[in-house]
Amino acid sequence: AEQVVSARMLALVVLSANAHDPFTRFWCHKDADGLCKTPTNDLFTAKVMRGHVHSVVSSPWAHSAQVVDSSTIRNKVLAGYQGWAGARSEWDHWSSHGKTPSPLSKNEHFEMVPQIGEYPLAALHDTDFKYQGNGSVVKLYQNDASGVVDLHFRWMKDYGLDGVLLQRFIAECTKPGKALTQRNKILAQMDAAAATHGRTYAVMWDMSGASAEWYNDIKLD
Repeated sequence: AEQVVSARMLALVVLSANAHDPFTRFWCHKDADGLCKTPTNDLFTAKVMRGHVHSVVSSPWAHSAQVVDSSTIRNKVLAGYQGWAGARSEWDHWSSHGKTPSPLSKNEHFEMVPQIGEYPLAALHDTDFKYQGNGSVVKLYQNDASGVVDLHFRWMKDYGLDGVLLQRFIAECTKPGKALTQRNKILAQMDAAAATHGRTYAVMWDMSGASAEWYNDIKLD
């Protein structure tokens, strides 16, 4: 159990890494005034983080030709993946009520800001937060925008992670609508990204709000 927890935590951290930066800034911390800063004790080298991941993953040291065996999920490190950032509206899951995250409204649903340097520009949206120092606007990504899921899977390959468990909410999967459309879009993007980068994935269903016929709903999904 300890190894599973450690692997999960590493997966969450490493997926925010910048493989091209010798010192990787995984996040910045929000101040009360809406400014973001990165303390020096949050700096790690990419080599150090790869070493931590390598100590818990089943696959050999990551390299460009590596392809994960997709015939089984045994002996693999699979991170949980919702893909719901900006799902039904621009700010879904980033803030309350779909409004722009703002230090004045205090409506943000995140404690730390992800590294966004490698995200496609078209996938990023401006918040009302600013970075400490240069005062630039803090941007956050929309998960189903073109290139975002592919980037996450490329990072998994860079750091030797095997893949993900994609979470689908069964209550959303039983009726047509924007939520189901977004879930299916993420699934299609994930399938393509896993093939491109030699990763694997499996689907898990969240039973929140499930009907009494949940087992049939899963079969139909």
